Amino acid sequence: MSESEKAVITLNGKSFDFPVVGGTEGNKAVDISTLRSRTGYITLDEGLANTGSCKSSITYIDGEKGKLSYRGIPIEVIAANSTFIETAYLIIYGNLPTRKEMSNFSQKVLRNASLHEGMMHFFDGGFPFTAHPMAILSSLLNSVGCYYPYMVTNQREQDLEHFDDAAALLLSKVRTIAAMAYRMKNGLPLIYPKRDLGYSQNFLHMMFNTPCEIKPISPVLAKAVDKIKEQIAIPLIADIHFNYKLALMCAERGIDALRINPGNIGERKNVEMVVDAAKARGAVIRVGVNSGSVEKRLLDQYGGPTPQAMVESALGHVRILEEHGFYDTKISIKSSSVLNTIECYRLLSQRCDYPLHLGVTEAGGVLR
Repeated sequence: MSESEKAVITLNGKSFDFPVVGGTEGNKAVDISTLRSRTGYITLDEGLANTGSCKSSITYIDGEKGKLSYRGIPIEVIAANSTFIETAYLIIYGNLPTRKEMSNFSQKVLRNASLHEGMMHFFDGGFPFTAHPMAILSSLLNSVGCYYPYMVTNQREQDLEHFDDAAALLLSKVRTIAAMAYRMKNGLPLIYPKRDLGYSQNFLHMMFNTPCEIKPISPVLAKAVDKIKEQIAIPLIADIHFNYKLALMCAERGIDALRINPGNIGERKNVEMVVDAAKARGAVIRVGVNSGSVEKRLLDQYGGPTPQAMVESALGHVRILEEHGFYDTKISIKSSSVLNTIECYRLLSQRCDYPLHLGVTEAGGVLR
């Protein structure tokens, strides 16, 4: 658009020039913001059918063409490729995160999922069962600042220093409060968040899981392992994510190797049962660690899921195996950062002689 491009309005034989402005999508508009002050006239545009009410660097919409973009990114691209946390970051900061920013923000959200224990009594008689969940949610969100006073001092400069932490904290806790409000209203036992689940999965877990329900291993799975073993002449490996009972079942049926992440399996006694079962049947164990399974104490010590933290986590799990006389082990560490993964294996190779297994299964979303 030329800087001299303009629109001319003639009123009572007198002409007035108004600038023509261009949008990022190529559309143009006449800027009549000074029309009234210069002429005494206003425009009549019922329903604002031809009026842009503001300039926006955030959203663009063209209903006729079916176009909607956010910060210049087509909404369908965000919906198809971005995770919940990435989208939240985009809304809060106005840009998509780099890999490092995404890792730091995700860890802050993960660490703040649990509520301060002082808030839990609100769910035990603090509200009537007839209270609307949104009323409970708004009340408890307002009370969060009481437990983190250093974030809400009403001193702008000081509060801005804690903005990143406050944003992640609220994003994480709003999910936990909403889930607990729902369960309280329905007379259900409260479910605490789990570190090994993503944001949306954790919300569904806290909303709908049943803590007292024991889920037995399906006999179909046991038969499938037997059937596969009968028909192959190569080693069969069982990749166990969370349920240690699946690992025990597979070991009983002569599985050749078990892939486990002790940080996801849970209690140490569960890991020990798996180790004993593997040892009794000569199965190999691959100990795995990823950035979401590192223990909280190590996250606090190293400031997040750094290579040093993940290596310490892996070697800690290996020590459990060694204490049970089990040494037929290999180690795998995975990070969404390729450079961090490389550094993990460099550190591991310097500290142990176990075989190192490279399993790249993580993938990022829409990242700059």
